[in-house]
Amino acid sequence: MTAFHLAQTNLGRTRGPLDSPQLRPFYFVEVVSQRARGHWSPGALLHNPAVWTTALNVVMLAPLGFYVRYARRMRLVPATLIGFGVSLFFELTQLTGLWFVYPCPYRLFSVDDLLLNTAGVVTGWLLAGPLGRLLPSPEPEHDRRRYATKVTFTRRLFALATDLLGFAALLGFLFGLLTLFGEDLRHRDTP
Repeated sequence: MTAFHLAQTNLGRTRGPLDSPQLRPFYFVEVVSQRARGHWSPGALLHNPAVWTTALNVVMLAPLGFYVRYARRMRLVPATLIGFGVSLFFELTQLTGLWFVYPCPYRLFSVDDLLLNTAGVVTGWLLAGPLGRLLPSPEPEHDRRRYATKVTFTRRLFALATDLLGFAALLGFLFGLLTLFGEDLRHRDTP
Protein backbone atom coordinates (compact mmCIF):
# COMPACT_ATOMS: atom_id res chain seq x y z
CA MET A 1 0.00 0.00 0.00
CA THR A 2 1.38 3.36 -0.95
CA ALA A 3 1.03 6.23 1.48
CA PHE A 4 -0.29 9.40 -0.11
CA HIS A 5 -1.15 12.67 1.52
CA LEU A 6 -4.85 13.15 2.07
CA ALA A 7 -5.76 15.57 -0.69
CA GLN A 8 -8.70 17.92 -0.84
CA THR A 9 -11.57 16.34 -2.73
CA ASN A 10 -14.49 17.78 -4.56
CA LEU A 11 -17.33 16.61 -2.33
CA GLY A 12 -19.89 17.38 -5.00
CA ARG A 13 -18.37 15.12 -7.65
CA THR A 14 -20.46 12.18 -8.70
CA ARG A 15 -18.32 9.95 -10.95
CA GLY A 16 -14.65 9.80 -11.80
CA PRO A 17 -11.99 7.52 -13.28
CA LEU A 18 -11.33 5.82 -9.94
CA ASP A 19 -14.97 4.93 -9.29
CA SER A 20 -14.95 1.89 -11.55
CA PRO A 21 -12.58 -0.83 -10.37
CA GLN A 22 -10.22 -2.57 -12.81
CA LEU A 23 -11.52 -6.16 -12.79
CA ARG A 24 -9.68 -7.64 -15.81
CA PRO A 25 -7.09 -10.17 -14.62
CA PHE A 26 -3.63 -9.78 -16.20
CA TYR A 27 -4.49 -6.35 -17.66
CA PHE A 28 -1.00 -5.27 -16.51
CA VAL A 29 0.48 -7.34 -19.39
CA GLU A 30 -1.45 -5.22 -21.89
CA VAL A 31 -0.43 -2.01 -20.14
CA VAL A 32 3.26 -2.98 -20.12
CA SER A 33 3.01 -3.89 -23.81
CA GLN A 34 1.31 -0.60 -24.70
CA ARG A 35 3.87 1.47 -22.83
CA ALA A 36 6.77 -0.50 -24.31
CA ARG A 37 5.70 0.43 -27.87
CA GLY A 38 7.68 -2.47 -29.29
CA HIS A 39 10.88 -1.69 -27.40
CA TRP A 40 11.76 -4.74 -25.31
CA SER A 41 15.43 -4.13 -24.62
CA PRO A 42 16.52 -4.20 -20.97
CA GLY A 43 17.19 -0.44 -21.10
CA ALA A 44 13.72 0.28 -22.47
CA LEU A 45 12.11 -1.93 -19.83
CA LEU A 46 13.98 -0.11 -17.07
CA HIS A 47 12.46 3.16 -18.29
CA ASN A 48 8.94 1.74 -18.59
CA PRO A 49 6.86 2.89 -15.58
CA ALA A 50 4.38 0.03 -16.04
CA VAL A 51 7.19 -2.49 -15.55
CA TRP A 52 8.23 -0.75 -12.34
CA THR A 53 4.64 -0.65 -11.06
CA THR A 54 4.25 -4.36 -11.79
CA ALA A 55 7.57 -5.31 -10.22
CA LEU A 56 6.99 -3.21 -7.11
CA ASN A 57 3.55 -4.74 -6.63
CA VAL A 58 5.27 -8.13 -6.48
CA VAL A 59 8.13 -6.95 -4.26
CA MET A 60 5.85 -5.11 -1.81
CA LEU A 61 4.54 -8.21 -0.03
CA ALA A 62 7.52 -10.52 -0.58
CA PRO A 63 8.86 -9.75 2.94
CA LEU A 64 5.55 -10.95 4.38
CA GLY A 65 5.94 -14.27 2.57
CA PHE A 66 9.51 -14.58 3.79
CA TYR A 67 8.45 -13.80 7.37
CA VAL A 68 5.57 -16.25 7.58
CA ARG A 69 7.78 -19.10 6.38
CA TYR A 70 11.00 -18.26 8.20
CA ALA A 71 9.72 -16.97 11.53
CA ARG A 72 6.27 -18.57 11.73
CA ARG A 73 7.01 -21.84 9.90
CA MET A 74 3.79 -21.48 7.92
CA ARG A 75 3.03 -23.69 4.94
CA LEU A 76 2.46 -22.28 1.43
CA VAL A 77 -1.34 -22.32 1.23
CA PRO A 78 -1.99 -20.51 4.54
CA ALA A 79 0.80 -18.03 3.72
CA THR A 80 -0.79 -17.36 0.32
CA LEU A 81 -4.20 -16.84 1.91
CA ILE A 82 -2.75 -14.37 4.42
CA GLY A 83 -1.03 -12.49 1.61
CA PHE A 84 -4.23 -12.38 -0.41
CA GLY A 85 -6.10 -11.09 2.65
CA VAL A 86 -3.55 -8.32 3.25
CA SER A 87 -3.68 -7.34 -0.41
CA LEU A 88 -7.49 -7.37 -0.36
CA PHE A 89 -7.41 -5.10 2.68
CA PHE A 90 -5.18 -2.65 0.76
CA GLU A 91 -7.44 -2.69 -2.29
CA LEU A 92 -10.65 -2.31 -0.29
CA THR A 93 -9.08 0.61 1.55
CA GLN A 94 -8.51 2.27 -1.81
CA LEU A 95 -11.96 1.36 -3.17
CA THR A 96 -13.86 2.64 -0.13
CA GLY A 97 -12.08 5.98 -0.05
CA LEU A 98 -9.96 5.18 3.00
CA TRP A 99 -12.83 3.36 4.70
CA PHE A 100 -15.32 6.14 3.91
CA VAL A 101 -13.16 9.07 5.00
CA TYR A 102 -13.66 10.25 1.42
CA PRO A 103 -17.02 10.09 -0.32
CA CYS A 104 -15.35 8.38 -3.28
CA PRO A 105 -12.37 6.10 -4.04
CA TYR A 106 -9.05 7.89 -3.84
CA ARG A 107 -7.04 5.20 -5.67
CA LEU A 108 -7.89 2.61 -8.29
CA PHE A 109 -8.98 -0.84 -7.10
CA SER A 110 -7.23 -3.34 -9.37
CA VAL A 111 -7.58 -7.10 -9.47
CA ASP A 112 -4.05 -7.16 -10.90
CA ASP A 113 -2.75 -5.69 -7.66
CA LEU A 114 -4.38 -8.58 -5.79
CA LEU A 115 -2.69 -11.08 -8.12
CA LEU A 116 0.71 -9.39 -8.07
CA ASN A 117 0.78 -8.80 -4.31
CA THR A 118 -0.21 -12.42 -3.69
CA ALA A 119 2.48 -13.54 -6.14
CA GLY A 120 4.92 -11.48 -4.07
CA VAL A 121 3.97 -13.37 -0.93
CA VAL A 122 4.50 -16.68 -2.74
CA THR A 123 7.86 -15.44 -4.06
CA GLY A 124 8.96 -14.41 -0.58
CA TRP A 125 7.83 -17.75 0.82
CA LEU A 126 9.81 -19.62 -1.86
CA LEU A 127 12.93 -17.52 -1.21
CA ALA A 128 12.70 -18.14 2.52
CA GLY A 129 13.58 -21.81 1.99
CA PRO A 130 17.12 -21.46 0.65
CA LEU A 131 17.84 -18.07 2.25
CA GLY A 132 16.52 -19.21 5.63
CA ARG A 133 19.31 -21.75 5.84
CA LEU A 134 21.83 -18.90 5.81
CA LEU A 135 20.16 -17.08 8.70
CA PRO A 136 20.28 -17.99 12.40
CA SER A 137 17.49 -20.07 13.84
CA PRO A 138 14.42 -18.02 14.80
CA GLU A 139 13.80 -20.33 17.77
CA PRO A 140 14.55 -18.50 21.06
CA GLU A 141 15.47 -21.72 22.84
CA HIS A 142 18.33 -22.28 20.39
CA ASP A 143 19.89 -18.91 21.28
CA ARG A 144 19.21 -19.39 24.97
CA ARG A 145 21.16 -22.64 25.00
CA ARG A 146 23.94 -21.15 22.91
CA TYR A 147 24.52 -17.88 24.76
CA ALA A 148 23.05 -18.26 28.26
CA THR A 149 26.30 -19.27 29.92
CA LYS A 150 28.58 -16.87 27.99
CA VAL A 151 28.30 -13.34 29.36
CA THR A 152 31.45 -11.84 27.90
CA PHE A 153 32.96 -8.42 28.46
CA THR A 154 31.88 -7.38 24.94
CA ARG A 155 28.25 -8.30 25.64
CA ARG A 156 28.31 -6.35 28.90
CA LEU A 157 29.88 -3.33 27.19
CA PHE A 158 27.27 -3.48 24.42
CA ALA A 159 24.48 -3.68 27.02
CA LEU A 160 25.91 -0.66 28.87
CA ALA A 161 26.18 1.37 25.64
CA THR A 162 22.62 0.43 24.66
CA ASP A 163 21.30 1.42 28.09
CA LEU A 164 23.14 4.75 27.99
CA LEU A 165 21.87 5.49 24.50
CA GLY A 166 18.30 4.67 25.51
CA PHE A 167 18.60 6.81 28.64
CA ALA A 168 19.99 9.74 26.61
CA ALA A 169 17.15 9.40 24.08
CA LEU A 170 14.58 9.36 26.88
CA LEU A 171 16.10 12.44 28.51
CA GLY A 172 16.23 14.24 25.16
CA PHE A 173 12.58 13.41 24.55
CA LEU A 174 11.54 14.62 28.03
CA PHE A 175 13.55 17.84 27.77
CA GLY A 176 12.10 18.39 24.31
CA LEU A 177 8.58 18.06 25.71
CA LEU A 178 9.37 20.47 28.54
CA THR A 179 10.79 22.99 26.07
CA LEU A 180 7.85 22.52 23.74
CA PHE A 181 5.34 23.27 26.46
CA GLY A 182 7.17 26.39 27.60
CA GLU A 183 9.08 25.29 30.66
CA ASP A 184 12.36 27.09 31.23
CA LEU A 185 15.07 24.50 31.77
CA ARG A 186 17.52 26.91 33.40
CA HIS A 187 17.95 26.65 37.12
CA ARG A 188 15.71 29.03 39.02
CA ASP A 189 16.56 30.32 42.45
CA THR A 190 13.63 29.77 44.70
CA PRO A 191 13.36 31.81 47.89
